Amino acid sequence: MEDAADAVIESWSIQLWPTIGLVLLAIIYVRGWLRLRRQVPHRFDGWRLASFLGGVGTVFLALDSPL
Repeated sequence: MEDAADAVIESWSIQLWPTIGLVLLAIIYVRGWLRLRRQVPHRFDGWRLASFLGGVGTVFLALDSPL
């Protein structure tokens, strides 16, 4: 079982610059979302943040996964 887990972990090749870009994009979005949520809480629900971060996670998987 450990050999299979090691193979899965070792097959990932995380690319530095796209990953940094996605992390910065997520940070900027979360900061803006928090600022807007403080001003107009009923307009900016948590599902918007979850949807955006889910999309960023999907792009990360598409760029960095071994599939």
